[in-house]
Amino acid sequence: MVSEWGDPATSVTAGFHGDFYLPVNGPGDGAPWRSLWRDEPFFSAEGKGTAKTFVDAWVEAADTIGDAGYTMMPIANHDSATRLNDGVRTPEEFPAAWTFLLTWPCVPTLYYGEEIGMRAVPGLPDVEGSDGRQNNRTPMQWDDGPNAGFSDASSTCRSIPTHSGRRWPRSGAIRGRCCTSCAG
Repeated sequence: MVSEWGDPATSVTAGFHGDFYLPVNGPGDGAPWRSLWRDEPFFSAEGKGTAKTFVDAWVEAADTIGDAGYTMMPIANHDSATRLNDGVRTPEEFPAAWTFLLTWPCVPTLYYGEEIGMRAVPGLPDVEGSDGRQNNRTPMQWDDGPNAGFSDASSTCRSIPTHSGRRWPRSGAIRGRCCTSCAG
């Protein structure tokens, strides 16, 4: 069982096998997680951020749960209004963030589309309780074809726009670019 409490020290001791770590809840209402990805991000070219807030909270949670469960760390999820590719970071900054996520002692958790560099889409209408998170709740942006490759349905049949007029990179092109940039 996986909790979305954002506080593994509480959820694992309550009987859950794992917990999503600090994306929106938990100590400081997600401040440790935001210190890596949002406010003065640690993973930025400017290097202004610090990982201290995150590491301090992580050590406290890890010491509490020990080997009793797992901590699962997402870059994004349906409850946050962010993605790694949300316009705050450049694609050149992604490899450092991915390296961190995939090597940190946790269960790395990918939100749909992160693996192909899917963008957050600003300016979408707030519908059905999206509460400012709608930029992160769009259909999968597979390619630059009609409806971003997600569907061949007409726009009148879809409740969420896919912004087909925007140019989306093809997943194969992203894969090639990532492999090239990571290799060198």
